[in-house]
Amino acid sequence: RDAWSFRVPSNMAYSFRSNGNYDDIEHVRLFVNACIKEYGSLDQATRALDINRDGKLSYQEFVMASRRVVQKAGSVGGLAPEMNAQRVFSVLNADHGGAITLDDLRRFARD
Repeated sequence: RDAWSFRVPSNMAYSFRSNGNYDDIEHVRLFVNACIKEYGSLDQATRALDINRDGKLSYQEFVMASRRVVQKAGSVGGLAPEMNAQRVFSVLNADHGGAITLDDLRRFARD
């Protein structure tokens, strides 16, 4: 089982992107912004969460990072432990390269 399990209400499950729905996109934004709040910037967050220092987050690193961020952030702004890590990772990893880059995270940062 993933770090999070996330149930999509049937009335919210319309397609927002080819690989995710509105709820997934919103959870990605909440995760990204919780990283910024916790680490000061996405660059610092990526460096802190990138265990093997290859400049990107593998799925395993993302799961560990997401647990850490959710635990520290609590339910800040709706970020909840019920999120599905695999689905959120899939949205962030839109190019299906197998890892999340800093640019992937930046696409979802709010101004």
